[in-house]
Amino acid sequence: MTVYFGKPLTPLHWHREKDSVFALLREAADANIRHDTSFFERVLDEDYIGIGPDGETRTRAEEIAAVKRLDYAIKKFEFDDLRVSGHERMAFATFLGTVYYEANGQDSTMQFRYTMNFIERNGQLKIVAIHVSRKP
Repeated sequence: MTVYFGKPLTPLHWHREKDSVFALLREAADANIRHDTSFFERVLDEDYIGIGPDGETRTRAEEIAAVKRLDYAIKKFEFDDLRVSGHERMAFATFLGTVYYEANGQDSTMQFRYTMNFIERNGQLKIVAIHVSRKP
């Protein structure tokens, strides 16, 4: 799966559920590219905890604030080696994410290994935790 800056998300023809983990992952990448904090305010669980590649933990509020940063522009996000397990009330996703971005006028690429935990609360899939580590 790939999400591009400025391109609308197309339907997942191979996966029909619009509220699935796959759809939520694409929406999260797209919202991050667009610096859309309202998406994360809606889908990050109140008990959310994030662990970044630097090993620092982030609360829900800190994660939302990080989305607002404008010192970089993501051009494309690629999902590789994507694996999802669980069921409709709780799921886990692991994947390799390749981020193509521009910072300080230069194009760059970085890869991260992601583990994300999801839970259904009040009929909506929420992101409970994200762990990100930098791929050497």
